[in-house]
Amino acid sequence: MEKNNWEMFLTACVVGLIVMIASFESVTKDYELSSLKQSAGYQSFLALKNSESAFWSNLKGTKSNSGKIDNILQTAPPTETVQTPPQPTKLTLPVKTLLVGDSMMLVGFGPALENSLLKIKDVSVVREGAYSTGLNRIDYFDWFTKTDELIAQHKPDVLIVMFGGNDGQGIKDKDGKAHELLSESWKEIYRQRVNVYLSRTSPKVKKIYWVGHPMTGNEGFLSKFLAMNPIFQAECAKFPNAVFVDTWERFGVNGVYRQSIPDDDGLWQIAKQSDGVHVTDFGGRILAGMVIKEMQKDVEMK
Repeated sequence: MEKNNWEMFLTACVVGLIVMIASFESVTKDYELSSLKQSAGYQSFLALKNSESAFWSNLKGTKSNSGKIDNILQTAPPTETVQTPPQPTKLTLPVKTLLVGDSMMLVGFGPALENSLLKIKDVSVVREGAYSTGLNRIDYFDWFTKTDELIAQHKPDVLIVMFGGNDGQGIKDKDGKAHELLSESWKEIYRQRVNVYLSRTSPKVKKIYWVGHPMTGNEGFLSKFLAMNPIFQAECAKFPNAVFVDTWERFGVNGVYRQSIPDDDGLWQIAKQSDGVHVTDFGGRILAGMVIKEMQKDVEMK
């Protein structure tokens, strides 16, 4: 075996041994590892491990997490309709809009809504999305703090949000207690999350449009969305400047889910991707049209 190959082989063996030891420290705690941990090989391993962790943290967006759940959710959920300063009957242009959400804001719906809004004179758009995020796993991505930061940076008049596709999993309350998905306690904790989000954002913008989930052909998401949509709607009703955009029936025919639906002119096209959850470009334009129709009730659009 050539010298370089032999050195590579020995290095691989050493690194493998170090990884094995590091992974089983609890088993080998009686052994003296201090000298090994001070070695150049072990320090190189730690540097590589930390670099990899930083890479995935940036990719997942965990740096948006500002602290513990109890600190992030410190706003007390109101039990009655929130009293906010009276708003004008209709907003006048120019209007700044901020779009935030999960993958629905990144593909299909988000781009279609942005393009549709930009066609309206004196309407500006900032769109921010993050895959696999929502209001549940704050330890993974903190949309509460992130939205506050985006509002402070861009000072929008209108906030348009869509969350929930990734929230269909067990949830922890502020005390760290776990609650089973779709249990009554889960629904209450998730309701509180939605309410805190609205409590934090509603005083900072003139209008909020919360886009509900369209009808889905994915059985795994059906019960989740049927539980989430009423929560979104009920909590929006507590805030005078928040509007729930009900999109459920539009993505079905006679109350039954269809992957293809007609547009306003009766032309049928595929509206949902094969997963039954995400929308196609056509479906995105349908959703965007529904949001803009609601906005036209509140904004003087030319």
